[in-house]
Amino acid sequence: MLVPSIDGRFAGVGTIAQIENRGQLRNGTPALTVRAVGRAVLGAGVVGTGDGLWIEAEPYEDDPSVADGDTVRDLARRYRTIATALLDELGGRRFAATLPDIDHPGALADTIAYWPELGDDRRVELLETLDVEAWLRLAVAWAEAALHEVEVAKAIRQEVSDNLEKDQREMLLRRQLAAIRSELGDGDADALGDYRTPRRARRTGPRRDGARRHRQGDRPARARRRAVAGVELDPHLARRGAGAPVR
Repeated sequence: MLVPSIDGRFAGVGTIAQIENRGQLRNGTPALTVRAVGRAVLGAGVVGTGDGLWIEAEPYEDDPSVADGDTVRDLARRYRTIATALLDELGGRRFAATLPDIDHPGALADTIAYWPELGDDRRVELLETLDVEAWLRLAVAWAEAALHEVEVAKAIRQEVSDNLEKDQREMLLRRQLAAIRSELGDGDADALGDYRTPRRARRTGPRRDGARRHRQGDRPARARRRAVAGVELDPHLARRGAGAPVR
């Protein structure tokens, strides 16, 4: 009989185990290979002549009618789906492939105990839960919580990776713009500022022929250059002070 003890308290249900073989580890430590074959409800204990404690135990058998009910089958199907998704996220596809071969709903629910972060207190709670339906509901709830934690952690890692790539792209853009400004002799400006070439900057500066445009009306410069009535001044030459007539 194998009975877990946590914080000085023995569980009320133990596991009936069968010794498969005996041997020694490489360092000489004696070892046993045991296989669980059932559960037993513990009763009163009696101190023996040696160091062991003799405990009355009653083997527990599941009710076959409950195990074959529709609710239990639905819970078992749901647990297989969630556990398979969880194992796929953790790289345990080989273990997930064995879930369809587990027919007994209680044995299927026991597989949640392999989750390393489940905790010994929950494992004891799972062991002490004898009703198959309640057994499966615990397994489904814990598997859903574990899958949610894995998905949240995965989403956080993906978000961090995306932000890192974004920061790297922004850094590369800064360096490219800084190199462009350095080539244009404007290396002291902010690399993320409005990019303008010197020619563009001169074109967007204050216009010095505003008065002449006002006197000549709203006709575009192209229309004035193409006018056929007489001789007009080229506004570009006029700004340079040439004042040369253009036919």
